[in-house]
Amino acid sequence: MAIFTFLGEGNYTVEGVIRYIRGFISKSGETDNVLYYDGLYLNPEFAARDMLLHKQLCSKEGGSQYKHYVLSLEENELPDNLEYGTIEGNSQWSVFPKVAWAIQKLTQCQIVYAVHTNTDNVHMHIVINSVRLDNYQKLNIDYQLFITMLHTCDELLDCYGLSKIRGLRFFDQNGCDHMISTESISKRWWDHCPIDNCYLIPQA
Repeated sequence: MAIFTFLGEGNYTVEGVIRYIRGFISKSGETDNVLYYDGLYLNPEFAARDMLLHKQLCSKEGGSQYKHYVLSLEENELPDNLEYGTIEGNSQWSVFPKVAWAIQKLTQCQIVYAVHTNTDNVHMHIVINSVRLDNYQKLNIDYQLFITMLHTCDELLDCYGLSKIRGLRFFDQNGCDHMISTESISKRWWDHCPIDNCYLIPQA
């Protein structure tokens, strides 16, 4: 089964977290363990700049700067014989751009995403700008929006013949790792969960 992970901002700036998900780029232009990187409603080569410009235009530079999620597939669920940059139109690998577009439509924010293959679980990092494009207000991921995101990801995974999400993983302010099944994510749990006090950890 897949896992949907929330990672807090920690000590990363927007530029830092984008550099982190994009991976190390060598002088030859190759990126280690990053199969695919792209952005929506921004130039992915200058994603941090574009996100900051949108905040400045909306006078919303303070507070939370981004939301960072990771969608991890079941271990060894996808073959690893795909060449770099060829996700689009390649069967099950096409699920990743579909997930990115679905989350963009739900949040109405600029997004950058990257698909990593450095673990047995192929996983997708999603960084969402904290200011919406439609109403220029700060993004508020409340219980209803989060559950809709989970269900949307589940539907897409199912459509591509991939395992559904079995739970939410998050890290509290003490760095403790928590896991909760999707069936247990109630409104009451959400209201009392320290999910907004998470810290960024090494790659999922």
